Amino acid sequence: MSARELSHGASTVGFGAPYHHIVELVQDRKQIELLADASGISRRNVRKDECDQWTISGKGGHLQTSGDLSSFLLYVRTYSPRKWGAIKRKAKLLGWALTQDGDDEGCFRLGLPDKNQSKFVRELLGLRRKRRAAGAESNQVDAMAAQLSR
Repeated sequence: MSARELSHGASTVGFGAPYHHIVELVQDRKQIELLADASGISRRNVRKDECDQWTISGKGGHLQTSGDLSSFLLYVRTYSPRKWGAIKRKAKLLGWALTQDGDDEGCFRLGLPDKNQSKFVRELLGLRRKRRAAGAESNQVDAMAAQLSR
């Protein structure tokens, strides 16, 4: 099978794909990039997963949009049930909703994160903070909040 046949075999948009219209694909990418910018995560970590859905992947899990335009799903996997319990307690303090609870893994639903939540997301996923200019952080957060309210 040639490379051309492989590239035409998997459809990103259409029947059986995660996106039914090209508009959904573009909206999902913009929303996940907005989350990456708000969390201080480099856009280089934004890529498509094996199901052709836009995600931010790390060592400890991944982030993706939840279907609506205001919330995200965070999947976390740990090495022990005790560690998972500690993560659940901290996430509850941060105001995240637990949507799936396993023995040592699970999912949270969250909105656009604030400073403390962003730090915790980066720690959970094992991603470093993106470098920024000195005064650009407050202006970008205001611009992102305005985009989300549209």
